Amino acid sequence: MREPLIAGFSDGGQVALEIGMRYPTLPKSIAMGGVYFKYSDAQRAFVRDAVGDETSPEVDTARLARNHPDWAAWLDQIYGPDSWKPLLVRLKPMWTTPLNYTATDFAAVVAPTLVMIGDRDELVPVEEAAEIYRRLGNAELALVPDADHRASFSAKVATFQSLILDFLHRRNSC
Repeated sequence: MREPLIAGFSDGGQVALEIGMRYPTLPKSIAMGGVYFKYSDAQRAFVRDAVGDETSPEVDTARLARNHPDWAAWLDQIYGPDSWKPLLVRLKPMWTTPLNYTATDFAAVVAPTLVMIGDRDELVPVEEAAEIYRRLGNAELALVPDADHRASFSAKVATFQSLILDFLHRRNSC
């Protein structure tokens, strides 16, 4: 069986990190961006601003459309008008659940791992990405200039792709 190369950004990056922690021998390598490991004030503010009270299971989709019209328009385009609203109901618990990772959790990640972050990420501070990098035993850190949390959906995606491909080639993962 071939070992997978796992890559993800934001929620996908969280999943990549979890796979590395729960199934250490599965991935050949991991590339993740926009990943956090503690439920910070920035995450709380994002959830409140985007979907309402973080302690409520309800999702205020009108709030998202009002506060983040570009994001709502993008969701309309990808999923269809109003079809993205049930998705947010399923995502909200992931966005609001404290992660409580331990040193043992990070030590379980043995695959070579690339931790990427935009220097203007409004959800994950550069310092937190650096802390994740330092907690992983076999990791590299890449800082993308002039990139925010939506960078993977912008012209900056090419920078992230180049970083991932370079990492994989240097680690003989592809």
